Amino acid sequence: MTEYNSTSLRDRAEPRGRTTEPRPLADHFLQWLARSVLKMFYRQVDVVGLHNLPTSGPVVVVANHTNSLVDGAMVSGFLPRIPRLIVASTIWAYKPLIPIMNMAGVIPIHRRSEIAGSAQKNRSTFAATTDLLAAGGMISVFPEGESHDEPRVKPLKSGTARLALRAHAEAPSPGVSIVPIGLSYDAKGRFRSRALMELGTPIPVASFVDRSSEAASTRALTQAIHSAMLDVTQNYENRDLARLVGRAAELWETPHPTLSDQPALVITAERRRDFVQRYNWLRAEHPKQTAAAWASFAAYDAALRKNSMRDVHIGAEASASDWRRFLMSSAGGLLLLFPVAVVGTVLNLLSFGVVKTMALRRDPDQRATWQVFPTIALAPFFWCLQGLLAGLCFGWVVGLVTLISGPAALPVTLNVSDRATRWLHDVRAWRKLSKDKALQGCLQAMRKDALQQLEDLATLVEDMPDPVQD
Repeated sequence: MTEYNSTSLRDRAEPRGRTTEPRPLADHFLQWLARSVLKMFYRQVDVVGLHNLPTSGPVVVVANHTNSLVDGAMVSGFLPRIPRLIVASTIWAYKPLIPIMNMAGVIPIHRRSEIAGSAQKNRSTFAATTDLLAAGGMISVFPEGESHDEPRVKPLKSGTARLALRAHAEAPSPGVSIVPIGLSYDAKGRFRSRALMELGTPIPVASFVDRSSEAASTRALTQAIHSAMLDVTQNYENRDLARLVGRAAELWETPHPTLSDQPALVITAERRRDFVQRYNWLRAEHPKQTAAAWASFAAYDAALRKNSMRDVHIGAEASASDWRRFLMSSAGGLLLLFPVAVVGTVLNLLSFGVVKTMALRRDPDQRATWQVFPTIALAPFFWCLQGLLAGLCFGWVVGLVTLISGPAALPVTLNVSDRATRWLHDVRAWRKLSKDKALQGCLQAMRKDALQQLEDLATLVEDMPDPVQD
């Protein structure tokens, strides 16, 4: 999956193709573990389109790859059928991960640029995946070849198409399907941000078999996989465009928000893709109007970020009494859970502090990985250590209660932390707006201008040809 430095891999034991025999107990444990840890790291994980995943038969799921090992955990943890992951053999250089990979039945792929004799060594990989698919199993591939931090899907390697075509030849009935998966994160490396997994329409491999040559079939299927992945992922020219498209989508979805509104990632994801497509057409056909609209979005976005505010703070146009009722209601809910949150904070602070320190200065596409996976070992270690120390000092009953309280209080602690962070942000926004009416009026005027620009663009898009829309 992720590209790692591995200069001494020749001296290490080479990973071999993993067994494809079903291991329900191991699979269910790993799926529970992946879901639990990811739901702890991300405050919200949405999954849409599960009806697109065949309930039986050979399936290849293909996903974009921007979040290192976390992407594999997402695919393994939130699909009803548990796939066998195909990952770069260089991952075996990281000894602590080997037991998990062996338990998960991970299958290694050897990169030509990193491993001498990769073609020969990959024969066992192709054999293992072909056998698994021929038996009606499911595998997961990241066809971009490596994890990256680009705001779009990179060109795909042809190996996925070749693998699927070979497996289909071995098991033409019921036939191999390829299901595209889009993984989106609003801030992939930030603790308690949000994640989204979208499943697209399956691609029947049988449709690409009868071509003029094997190479032609491979090219056509690779292109079809790429197009299908574009339909379920976020793709932008650069990060500035990504941010402004997100701002425009948020405005469009909630033109008249309340103070408690927060558009779900699953709602804005489709709107963002739609906006990018329309933006490309508008920029070509109506460059002046498009430039003016984007300048309006950029100005409003910059003003919000400069003043540390969200769109709802301005769009709600709340009165002083509305603000007070909202803040008091939010504070009341926090106070009820505050004692449990204090206990959870004390018992989990050390492990989370160590994990956060480990993630510092990591590449953006590895930052979440260095927080999620160490937590699997460190959190239980510290829970047991604290329970042992409490038991030695105050007796086994106190020790047992301490041991149980760490994991038990964690969900409440995280929930309170999220809500408290948002509440403090709301308080700061309210104080700034109540003290500076000129700023409030300026931001409201900028928002109204941005909304008007959106409506004007929507009128222009009515003339957009259907082929471009599709």
